[in-house]
Amino acid sequence: MSFAVKGTDSMFNLIGYDEDCGLMQAETVSGEPMVYGGYYMTTAAARLFGVQKGDRLTFFNLLSMEENTVTITDIIRNDVLSLVVTTKANAAVILHRSENEYNVIISKEPLDIPQELLSKSASLEDYRISSENAFRTATVVLYIVKVIGALICVLVVVMLVVVMLAGMIVEENRRSISLLEVLGYERREIRSLILSSNHLLVPVGFLLGVPSGIALSDMIAAANAQTSGMFMTIELTPGILLTGMLFVGAAYILSLLFAGRKLRKVNMVECLKEDRE
Repeated sequence: MSFAVKGTDSMFNLIGYDEDCGLMQAETVSGEPMVYGGYYMTTAAARLFGVQKGDRLTFFNLLSMEENTVTITDIIRNDVLSLVVTTKANAAVILHRSENEYNVIISKEPLDIPQELLSKSASLEDYRISSENAFRTATVVLYIVKVIGALICVLVVVMLVVVMLAGMIVEENRRSISLLEVLGYERREIRSLILSSNHLLVPVGFLLGVPSGIALSDMIAAANAQTSGMFMTIELTPGILLTGMLFVGAAYILSLLFAGRKLRKVNMVECLKEDRE
């Protein structure tokens, strides 16, 4: 049965399970074991509705529009399904049904149930094949997104760091470069004075950009979860961080090389003439 929360466009499903259900094994965010009788919300639903452990959740039945309020005992790790999991008795009270009624039965072994009583039946093999097909499709889409994202990152960094930074450093300091030459500074010394001004800004900007990028990615994932119901967890691994550092460092070094070439082309006489004019 689907339920919704006022002020949002998202929905979640309510699942009730028996105490001796061996299939109900979930890991809570807090690390505490699940207690039979509580109300547990998946991480996908918790992010959609802004719910944390111990919060009171008011929701309504999409068919009857009846409201119910429960206290979320804990959050269980599941970024795919938007669910509230509780006991079968609690679910029966909310749905106003008997505890002996079932709308979905999951069993490891085949059950002897007359076919006319079943609306639909599916085996684990059916779910496995369906999941594998969905996974293959998602993998292809994910690789395409990764390639496009990498190309966009390369283009942006090259344009901003290599072209703009290299050009701006020299163009904005043409007069200073000419004056330093007049004062007798060597090209190597001028290069060090002019091009070392951003040595500290690059690592600081990178460190500030990492949390900003993660926050933006979380916002995009949350917006996507509103329609898909699945929340993609954003993880920053040491490998990704190291790759980003190497890429930005290489781009900055390349920009310094370009800036060094432009610096050698600065004409001291022409710059001073322009300044007098």
